[in-house]
Amino acid sequence: MNHSSRLSFLAAGLVLLGAGCGSDAPPKPDASKPVSERPAAEAPSPAPSDSVASAPSQGLREMRAVDFPLITKAERFINENQGKKLGSAGYETIVDMVVADPDKAGTYYFATSAYDAATGENFVGVYSMEETSYNWWRAYKHTYKRGDDGSAPAQLRVVGKSGSMLYLVADKVGAIRADETLISDIGPLHALDLDKPLDGLKELKAVPPTLEGKRI
Repeated sequence: MNHSSRLSFLAAGLVLLGAGCGSDAPPKPDASKPVSERPAAEAPSPAPSDSVASAPSQGLREMRAVDFPLITKAERFINENQGKKLGSAGYETIVDMVVADPDKAGTYYFATSAYDAATGENFVGVYSMEETSYNWWRAYKHTYKRGDDGSAPAQLRVVGKSGSMLYLVADKVGAIRADETLISDIGPLHALDLDKPLDGLKELKAVPPTLEGKRI
């Protein structure tokens, strides 16, 4: 092989080698902690190794959890990044509803529930997730206990967002709500200020105008 042929062969090999270096895989989700626990420059935790699901279509304001295209990935990312395994008592599942941020396209809010029948306790988390980066953070958490009368502990349903205020209604674990149930007929309504999540939930005495007559 002459000198010019060897150079051509070498150049072709370098081109082929470079072609395998790039990746069009979607970004992996960063792990997140509650706002109060996140340092300014936190290194992301390892994410699941397989590819993420397709993002939901734009324009959806709210949907049932079962209709949320990211539900499987969202539950998996949140639980695995916290060391919780599928089938364990602490595994969190998304509770209806999932609400889209009206001011920030591609951002969704939902509540989770992890009920332990043995202790009668229900761990609740309130989360935000972005559909393109799959970044998430937990704005609120609380463990609710069974009532003194043996009644089921509380769980939360996200029902709306306006400005920095996220609205949630308190329900009971295991409660089945028919379509078109008035929010005001479910339980106490609460607000969580996402700009000041450490202030916790504030029970509302009146239904905000944006939620008047709203049904799930």
